[in-house]
Amino acid sequence: MHRETNQTGDSTRVSFTGVWTMDEFEPNKALLEQLEGSGATSVEYDLSGVPAIDSAGIGMLILANDRLGKAGIEFRISGSHGAVAQIFEVAKIGDLITLV
Repeated sequence: MHRETNQTGDSTRVSFTGVWTMDEFEPNKALLEQLEGSGATSVEYDLSGVPAIDSAGIGMLILANDRLGKAGIEFRISGSHGAVAQIFEVAKIGDLITLV
C-alpha cells in the first residue's frame, strides 16, 4: 500500500492507494503517532485508491478514530467506493466514524 500525506494549515489529508490488509498495521500505527504530534486539528483519510479492505484494516480505522479523537483531532474518511463502501455499510462504520 502507498500513502501520501498533505498538510494544509491545521488540516491533514492522507491518500491511500492499494489493498488495506493486516500487513498495513505497523506502518499505519507509525502514521498515527506522526499525526498525533503534527499539530493538525483535523485528519482525513482518502480511500478513493483503496479497492479492498479486510477486518484488520477496519480495525485500524476504528483505532485511528479513537486515538485521534482522544488527541482532540477530528477524523473523517472520504472516497470509499465499491466493495469498501459496501463493507462500511454492512459494518455500520458510519455510526462510528464520519464518512464524507
